[in-house]
Formats: sequence, structure tokens, C-alpha cells
Amino acid sequence: MARVHRRIAAPVLRDLRIEARGLAVDLDTVVPRRLPDLFPGAPLVVSGRFRGRVGGSIVVAAQDDAGIPWSQTLPVSTAADPAIAAVWARAEVRELEDRYLVGDDERATLERRIVATSLRFSVLSRFTAYVAIDRGSPANPGGEVHRIVQPVELPSGWDMPAASLGATGAFSFFLDCSAPMASAPAVMSRSLLRLPKAAPPVPPEPLDLCAFRARAKQLLASLGTVEALPPAARFRALAVLALKLAELIEDLASVEADEAERESLAKLVADVRRLVKAGTADEAELARLWREVHEVLEAFGAGKPQETGRKRRSFWK
Repeated sequence: MARVHRRIAAPVLRDLRIEARGLAVDLDTVVPRRLPDLFPGAPLVVSGRFRGRVGGSIVVAAQDDAGIPWSQTLPVSTAADPAIAAVWARAEVRELEDRYLVGDDERATLERRIVATSLRFSVLSRFTAYVAIDRGSPANPGGEVHRIVQPVELPSGWDMPAASLGATGAFSFFLDCSAPMASAPAVMSRSLLRLPKAAPPVPPEPLDLCAFRARAKQLLASLGTVEALPPAARFRALAVLALKLAELIEDLASVEADEAERESLAKLVADVRRLVKAGTADEAELARLWREVHEVLEAFGAGKPQETGRKRRSFWK
């Protein structure tokens, strides 16, 4: 393996070029294919393959920021480090995969090159992966099964079977689903086994509607900014409010909020839509609906939904 490593103390170098002298470098294997600019503090790794003996030097030429030509000769030395081949192979596979992705006309040829490089140098690619093949003897050559009884925890709310008050002594039992029924001990009394009592149903926790009530308060506050405007402006504000209230009702239904929380809002939306559908409203009708909006939103925001006349259904059947 040949290795060239040199720290270059120079400003930004552009138009990098590499020339091998005394080393038969295969230019088709040099990666990256297009050498980028070299900046201070950002190392650049250039790798490739060569033929023949190790020797000679590599000349790195470029131009600095002022356009002045710059070059430096780097001697070639030998390093017994197998990682150098892996570094080149990873870069080569990455370069070929980039050409594969941009839709090169020779995609089939590129795929074969990627697979060949990946398998030869043991690096991953989009077409290969590590596969482990066990060629040893099977774990259970005879096929015999060894049965083990594994204790497990009882479900929540269940208790261990207890003996009746009239029974004396202690007992233990073992149930095997694969054993015939006749093998069960005949001396075991049915009174020794009791089914556990089912735990009473736990009522669900109440929903937290604080975020929805905060939205209702924000809608009510937005109406305060147009309350002193002419009737036409308040009419348009109510039309926008109906849309936002409909979204609020849908969000409440998505979290399965109680129907009583949504009834007053739904009735308010229906009243506002009737007014909007009419296209106009007199001062009295607009004032009445304005008061209704305030009452419903204030009640919902405070967590006190208004009664709409229908009887509330019980949660539990």
C-alpha cells in the first residue's frame, strides 16, 4: 500500500490537480473524480489504485486566492495498513452510487462494478449486505422436545385459588394442556378451586378540555375587537366565527368529548349559519345573536356548558 500524507500550510487553493511521477496511477480509480477546493482546517482525502512498484512522488498543483500558481511535491512511501484499501473502496462505491442515482445510461454496468467492489473489499453498498451462514451441526439433531413449565404472573385483578373454610392441609396442582383428562387427580375436590371475582369496572378519567376552553376564550376575545364597529363588520366577524366554531366542535368529537359539551356550541353554529345564509340582519337580530355568542362561549370557556333542553344520557349503560 502506498501512502502520501502531508499537511499543507497555504491559503485557499482552487483548481486542484494531481500528477503522479514514477508511480503508475490508474486515473480511472482516483476518487473523488472532481477534486474540490482546499480550505484551511478542512482535510481532503484523495485515494486511488496503482500498478507496479511503489516509488516516485505525487505533485499537487493549484492556484491560490490571488491566482498565483502553487504546487508541492509529496514523496510516496509504503504502509502495511489494510485500512487504506477499505478507505478507497468506500469512496469508490460512493462515487459509483452517485452516478447510479443521477440516471447514468450504463446503470447495469455501474451496478456490476458496485457489487464487485463491495464484495472484493468487504464494504457495504446499496446492492450488498453482510450475510452470516452457519454451516455447523443443527442445534437439535434428534428432534426431541424437552418440556418446561414456566411460571407466569396472574392477570390484574385475579387471586390465587384458595381452599374452602372446611378444608384442611395444603395442596398444589399442575395443569398440562397436553395431558389426557383421565390423568387429573380424582381426589381433588371442586370446592378447593374458586373462580376469582371480577374487579369492578374502573370509570374512565375525565377528559382534560383546558386547551379547547382556551380556544373558546380566544374566539371571544377576538370578537371584542370588532364589537364597536358597524353592523356589516360584526356580521362578517360572525361568519368567520361560525367556521372556527365548527372546527372546534370537530376537534371535541375527535377526542370523544361529552355530547353536553358540544350541544350548545353546535346550536350556536346553526343560529349563526342561518343568519349568514339570510345575507343580512337587522340591528335587533344581530344584537340578540351577539349576546348569545357571548353567553355560550363564556359558559364553555368556564367549563359550564349550557342546557339545551334535551335530557343528558348516562355514560354507563
